[in-house]
Amino acid sequence: MDTIIDISTYWMLLVTLGTRIQELRLKRGWKTRKDADRATDGNVPEDTWKNIETKGTDPRLSTLQKMQEALGVSIHELLDGVSGPGPTDTKPRRRRAKLTD
Repeated sequence: MDTIIDISTYWMLLVTLGTRIQELRLKRGWKTRKDADRATDGNVPEDTWKNIETKGTDPRLSTLQKMQEALGVSIHELLDGVSGPGPTDTKPRRRRAKLTD
């Protein structure tokens, strides 16, 4: 049986991920997101760092990989402390909007 998480849980996961990325960026000594942009040779723009860290933007996997490489951490370290409902939630499901009259 698949687990479907509600939107508030999903939002909290994104906020937690953003906080984790910000912590790692600061630990690395990058005081500004511009420093992080330079460290990725522009592959992860300053605005992307900002949106993920502060707005709960859902990053693409390729963006997370570029960030973790630039930060010098494993994907496991990047996602440390960011967890969802459990290991049974392996199939992403799309929610269909209900149309109302």
